[in-house]
Amino acid sequence: MTPASVWTEVVTPPKPYLYALRRSLPNGLHVLVLTEEAAGKLQVLSCVDHGTPRGTVTNEGESANPAEIANLIAQTCDRWNTPGSAGTAATGRPQQQYYYGKPDGGISAKVSRADLFELIDQGLITWDSQVWEDTESLAESGRWRPITASLGFPQKNDGV
Repeated sequence: MTPASVWTEVVTPPKPYLYALRRSLPNGLHVLVLTEEAAGKLQVLSCVDHGTPRGTVTNEGESANPAEIANLIAQTCDRWNTPGSAGTAATGRPQQQYYYGKPDGGISAKVSRADLFELIDQGLITWDSQVWEDTESLAESGRWRPITASLGFPQKNDGV
């Protein structure tokens, strides 16, 4: 199975990322494979959003050789393509929903993570946007967060 068969490229990833792939798994996990420049080399990161305030960020490796980086990206994606890599399917857990401020004013109806990526691709919202996460466990049933955090991208305070 190739990464292209189950992975979606983030056409214009947020800075500082040069390349990004994403995949949502049936059990609710969301995985990003990112490439960024670090100390004159390219670094590959995998980020797994477990639905918690901070996901897991793993440094998959780095190289100055583009072919090695492409291979590292493919290996990282393949690891998530194997049966059982995502654990068991979630039972009864609804998909995370979000609201965003419309450019012409007002708040949107509930949208999914995939919808947010699509809105960014269409230029209707930006990587600087804030979204309201509809979260049952928090007071007032949600909170405003940067869209990058809500979509699973590492934040500066994540130690990356």
